[in-house]
Parts: sequence; C-alpha cells; structure tokens
Amino acid sequence: MALDTTRGSLCELSGTSLSRSAVLYLKGSLHRDADAALLARVGAFAGHAEQTVGRALLDYRRDNGFGIPGEAGSVQSQVFFKHDVHHVLTGYDITRSGEFAVAGFHAGVGGKDSADSTALLLLQLQVAMQVDPTVAAWRDQFDPDAYFAALERAARCTTDVADAAWDPWSVVDLPLAEVRRTLGISEQGAMLRSPGDRWCGALGPPSRRVDRDKIKEARP
Repeated sequence: MALDTTRGSLCELSGTSLSRSAVLYLKGSLHRDADAALLARVGAFAGHAEQTVGRALLDYRRDNGFGIPGEAGSVQSQVFFKHDVHHVLTGYDITRSGEFAVAGFHAGVGGKDSADSTALLLLQLQVAMQVDPTVAAWRDQFDPDAYFAALERAARCTTDVADAAWDPWSVVDLPLAEVRRTLGISEQGAMLRSPGDRWCGALGPPSRRVDRDKIKEARP
C-alpha cells in the first residue's frame, strides 16, 4: 500500500521514478548528492526581489530548517522541490493541517484522480504507519476542515500545478502574488497571512518537534 501510494505521488513529490528517488536517497545518506549547479541556481533566489516565489522558497526552507537543493545531504529538498513550491504558492505551512491542506489542493486541482498523496499522508499522519523513514509518524492528525477547504480552493485554480508536465522552475523568478493570479490560486485560504508568520507553524521546525504524542494541532 505504501509503495503504491508513493508511486502515485511522484508527480507531486519528485516527478521521477521510484528507482531514481531511491538512488537519490541512497546518495543523500552517503552525502554524495552535492550538485553545484543546482545549489548556485537556488542560491540565486537570495538576490531576487522580495515577495518573489524564489525568495519565499528560501524563507520556507529557513523557517523549517530544510537544506538547500544541491547541498550534500539535502536529498529531500531535491525530491520534494515541486511539493515545496506548492506550499509556497498556496501559502500552507508545515503543520499537519498545512500538509493535509496541500494534499487536498493536490487532489482537487486538475481533472484526474490525484488522491494518492492524501492516502500517503493518512498512512503517515493518521494511522502512524512509517512510510517516509525521514519523517516522524503521528496519529490522528487528519484535519478535514483544512483538507476540504483546500480541495474547494483548488477547484477554482485555472492551471493544474500537480500535473507532471507543469514545471515549478517556470515561476521561481516571478512575484508570488502575480503567479497566484495567473494560476487562479486565491489569496483567501492561505495560512500565512502576514510577514511575521513562519512556514513551520507554532510547533517549530519539523526536526525539533519532540511531542509526537499525537495531540491534534490547532489550526491557525
């Protein structure tokens, strides 16, 4: 079940094959995944004007304690690049509610069945089945209000950003508000509403969350 839901989520997570993802994870565990060209490309986001997608991505990574794509040992940042762009475009944070909101958006955008990422999250965060070994498994975290609100928001989107053919790199240099207007992603519904809001939410960066005893997070 875990393998099947992962396979169905590839267009959201890495847009590549399971075998290539496995190779990337292996290289990352050995710190043999450094990519100087990719690191330079992402690092250039720091020179972008404020409120661009690229600058927002750097803030997102800083707040969550995530590595930069291209850094040795930052394989997740490479595999999850498209997923991270979706977080930025929708304004959903990295709380459990935010993760389920992104899954709801992914399931509701476009015309095809894209609920695999929802099933993957339910395994990891609702029934505490350890699918992704790099992320803590939690129980009873499903937030139906956040999920279905995101699904409805996605239904109004004019571009299928979850489609494998959609390139997240096509928007990184552009102002975030402009990209949202172009793609039909409404500002209403975003969890980050002001410059002081942090992408990691009230629980802090994922790697520092020690209370895994499955207390539901309060929605923003």
